[in-house]
Amino acid sequence: MIQEIAWLRTECPACRQPIEVASDTAARGIECPSCGTGFVPGSKPPSKFKRFLREFDKRIIAPEQPSKPIPVKSEADRIAGTANAVSFFAKLCFAGVGLCLILIAYAGADPNSGLSVGAILWFAASLLTFGLVLLFLSQLIHIRALLERLSEK
Repeated sequence: MIQEIAWLRTECPACRQPIEVASDTAARGIECPSCGTGFVPGSKPPSKFKRFLREFDKRIIAPEQPSKPIPVKSEADRIAGTANAVSFFAKLCFAGVGLCLILIAYAGADPNSGLSVGAILWFAASLLTFGLVLLFLSQLIHIRALLERLSEK
């Protein structure tokens, strides 16, 4: 006995491509031949957020093309990164000196402020000294990174 197959006409909820599918397989769900979206015909179309997650899974989590290997940083790059961090802290110290100068101007303008100009000057001098030491140290580290790069070649 030959069983007659009933065909169901539907469209993909994502790309609106018309699809014709056998009704017995439609209940299990189908995949759009155009865009690859899986869906059950007659069911509520997925929300934009769910479509976004599906695209995210396809492109980011399971990309079609193999991703490029993450480059391994050389010793010289690692050293240069350390020098940049030290240089950043030196710049923070110099910014602190600028803040101290503003406080000195405020303390000089208002004698009742309770700020000791001498204490602020001592703190500014300490920050300036520490900043200069860090800046010198960062330059030494940069020189070491440069020498490391030269020895790699």
